[in-house]
Amino acid sequence: VTATRLMYLFFIGVLILWVVYKAVLDPLCLL
Repeated sequence: VTATRLMYLFFIGVLILWVVYKAVLDPLCLL
């Protein structure tokens, strides 16, 4: 596994976590 591939996978993972984080907390804040 190359460093570039690790960076890419890390970025995708963070992006997914951010989307889930926003999807969960945004409705809670609206309440």
